[in-house]
Amino acid sequence: LSFYSVTLVLGFLSATTAQPGPKAPNLVGKYRHVDRATGQVLTCDKCPAGTYVSEHCTNTSLRVCTSCPVGTFTRHENGIEKCHDCSQPCPWPMVEKLPCAALTDRECACPPGMFQFNGTCAPHTVCPVGWGVRKKGTETEDVRCKQCARGTFSDVPSSVMKCKAYTDCLSQNLAVIKPGTKEADNVCGTLPSSSTTSPAPGTAIFSHPEHTESHEVPSSTYVPKGNLTSCVINLKKSLSPVELPKMGLYQGCFLHFVYSKFTP
Repeated sequence: LSFYSVTLVLGFLSATTAQPGPKAPNLVGKYRHVDRATGQVLTCDKCPAGTYVSEHCTNTSLRVCTSCPVGTFTRHENGIEKCHDCSQPCPWPMVEKLPCAALTDRECACPPGMFQFNGTCAPHTVCPVGWGVRKKGTETEDVRCKQCARGTFSDVPSSVMKCKAYTDCLSQNLAVIKPGTKEADNVCGTLPSSSTTSPAPGTAIFSHPEHTESHEVPSSTYVPKGNLTSCVINLKKSLSPVELPKMGLYQGCFLHFVYSKFTP
């Protein structure tokens, strides 16, 4: 082999052997500690979460771990000589979401229906009638409301309810008696029958604010034509004493006018 070829082979082998192998899993973290007796910097194993280092390692001994006392905690493995103090008890009206324990600090939260605001709890906004919830409230955010869109309504104040769709009256074989609004649902019902009985020939209907009456003109009665004066005079002569008070002169003349218009 030439000198050039040997150099290439040696370079390849050198590059291959220089690559680091897979690292062994680091199961326990390390921390540095200065030995007070010797002033030597030692590397010690960390203590697991929920404990602390009660004795550091030495050249001849491992570190010693002790569980956190009540009211203290450590969340992660560590090399500290004292656990952290838990937060103070939750102030009213907050409630304890997570208790103080060896592994966790105390966590406070607002009760249902309230959210954190300015260091305390405030009730969620109540959306008024005609408005619904657009976004539900959480422990940290207030409710967001929106006005009900067309075809929807909200008839009660609420901090949790969205706008509801109108009742579909047609699907129930009913008619919309009263259309819905933003504040109220459709009112469904059955419509009154549109068929009416036509008055019999010779019958006229008089409508009054208070009542409706019908008076029949006897077919045998002769109704003379003429102006209003002659109408009244002739009606007095043609109607019997019993029929005349019941009808009244002016009603009778009006009847005469209608009768003369629609009778050939």
